[in-house]
Amino acid sequence: ITENGLAGVAVKNNGNPSVDDCTIANGQDAGLLVYDSGKGSFRDCEIARNALAGVAISKDGDPTLIGCTVHSCNSGISVVEGGHGTFKNVEVHDNATCQVEVVDCRLQPPVLEECIIGPGPSLGVMVRSSGTCIMSNSSISGNALIGLLVHGAGATGTFTNVLIEKNKVGGAHFSDSAEPRMIGAKVRENG
Repeated sequence: ITENGLAGVAVKNNGNPSVDDCTIANGQDAGLLVYDSGKGSFRDCEIARNALAGVAISKDGDPTLIGCTVHSCNSGISVVEGGHGTFKNVEVHDNATCQVEVVDCRLQPPVLEECIIGPGPSLGVMVRSSGTCIMSNSSISGNALIGLLVHGAGATGTFTNVLIEKNKVGGAHFSDSAEPRMIGAKVRENG
């Protein structure tokens, strides 16, 4: 699924495809776009070199990604405006602006389990503006800026057994009334 002018794969209005062992790459928009109550199961896919987000989720979009790799896009995974999603054993690296971004997703947060976030030339995971995220048994490492940034009023999240290491500017930063919870996290060897 390559070189598309719009999203490589778009899912909406309760669409619920199963997509296995595919490459979604070199598009002029998002690689995978899930919105307006779209769902879908994506297994062992490579999502790469798309002009916008590798994976963009909004407006009650709720896909499941298992064993996928998202890399070399403008942003890796972007969950905004009430998007959801479940990510298990997903690798996200080398995306330009942010590996994982969560904004305005308070009611049903995205869940990341056993994921590897980084390395990358910018931020690892950013949660802001009433965003929330549940992350467990994952790592955030090797990013050029901050590993985990939770910023702004209403920004929160639960980070359980997350390893945050070797990020150049800092490990975990919480600011402007953010209220995350860390359980069993290890934050080490950051700038």
